[in-house]
Amino acid sequence: MASKTCEILASLTRPAPVLEGLAWHRAQMAKARAAADANPTTAATIERSEKKAAEKKAAELAAIDAELGEDGTVVLVSCSGPKLEEAAAAGDLYTSPLFKKARALAEATGQPWAILSGLHGLVDPATELAPYDCRLGALSASEKVIWNRKTRSQISNRWRGRATRFVVLAGADYAGAVADLPAVFPLAGLQVGERLREMNRLLAAGGLNNSEAI
Repeated sequence: MASKTCEILASLTRPAPVLEGLAWHRAQMAKARAAADANPTTAATIERSEKKAAEKKAAELAAIDAELGEDGTVVLVSCSGPKLEEAAAAGDLYTSPLFKKARALAEATGQPWAILSGLHGLVDPATELAPYDCRLGALSASEKVIWNRKTRSQISNRWRGRATRFVVLAGADYAGAVADLPAVFPLAGLQVGERLREMNRLLAAGGLNNSEAI
């Protein structure tokens, strides 16, 4: 079993902090509304609070839209086994030729990209990670279901349904995380050497921004 199943189950079965926070906020707002029925001052406070919350959400969505641009594409890159021996930004931690080529292809798009980690799920390239030993392919079927659910939730929280396409530079093991999303897998079914050649072809054909390339 890969590093005690990568110690993944304990972390992935816990509710996401973001979701816990939203549930707590909704419960508190419901209590406040009930109290406001008999207190006009409280009702005004709630209205201001709800207005601020709506403005914050609108600002967050606007920031995501600006990040995605008109293209709306997000590139997802799978992690790799070879890593640095010390903690580093996730985009620099993985050292395999395959990951480096996928990163170059993702960055060439000018679109947001992120890493699919067998241990952490969705990871921003700038997030600092310590080296770890966990391969998604080593997990059992039930553990992969948990990983898929957790990673899908992270993707939903990150882009709020605003992305119009996900280009996944990964193998079939990672497909479950984007099963219900508009996703393409240009490297599906290819061996390591074939993946490298295909990514070279994509770069020569204009990269992932050229829809005909994939």
